[in-house]
Amino acid sequence: MNYGFWFKVNILYENISEKIKKLAKWVFVLASMIEIFCGIVMINNDAIGTGLFLIIIAPFLTLFSTWILYAFGHLVKIMEDNNKLNSYQGISKSDKNENDNN
Repeated sequence: MNYGFWFKVNILYENISEKIKKLAKWVFVLASMIEIFCGIVMINNDAIGTGLFLIIIAPFLTLFSTWILYAFGHLVKIMEDNNKLNSYQGISKSDKNENDNN
């Protein structure tokens, strides 16, 4: 059965935690490559301080910033696993709310 366009769009949202993690890795790699390239260009244009900053410091700043995105993807994975575990145990939101009220 062909679901058309909407079926293809829904595939984009499957396994989103792994996609967020991969995005964080790719952002780090690409940004670091661009920073190092720009640093080399800056050194060749006699901006040695800026070039060294881009080559040495900027990739570490990029690493720290992408850790936040990677950690968010990991938290999404933990929540997905937790929701699957709760559904296997038969725990629903209404059950939790009733237990909290008692």
